[in-house]
Amino acid sequence: VNIRNAGTIPALAADDIVEVPAQAGANGLIPEPVPDLPRSALALVEQVKEYERAAVEAAMTGDARLAEVALALHPLVPGSTAARELLADYRARHGESLAYLR
Repeated sequence: VNIRNAGTIPALAADDIVEVPAQAGANGLIPEPVPDLPRSALALVEQVKEYERAAVEAAMTGDARLAEVALALHPLVPGSTAARELLADYRARHGESLAYLR
């Protein structure tokens, strides 16, 4: 499930949302312990989490420039030029949904 990290993955912030196995019970969802990630996997998780944090901040502030920065942080986006082009394409296709970006 997607749940507040709260120490489940020690390298991430407590308030980060992580996708981990959990038990559902009378007291709600309780994340199950997860094994330590290999360094290569942890590096990827941290990079994607930085993208997610920046994307959330861009959405919350409506800052189009920050949305470009967020996209550039994603490991599948090869840089800021591609990020700028992606955002322009998103806006062309979904302008009404992204009208909050300034």
